Amino acid sequence: MDQSWEVRAIWTDRGGARTERWYCFRTYADARREVVRLFCHLGHVQADQRALTGLEIRGDFWSQVGVLSP
Repeated sequence: MDQSWEVRAIWTDRGGARTERWYCFRTYADARREVVRLFCHLGHVQADQRALTGLEIRGDFWSQVGVLSP
């Protein structure tokens, strides 16, 4: 069975509205690379006035869920 890994990113604007984005990867290394790329945006308010307020990486049923939070 092929493993798949998901990255969930939660963006929150200053008004409190949330946006979730899901990314799917075939390898853990690719998923982790995306988390590292997104991590620098935690708490950063961009031109669209949103900040990345949470990250989560998940694998298949063999893996444990790890949560990164600000």
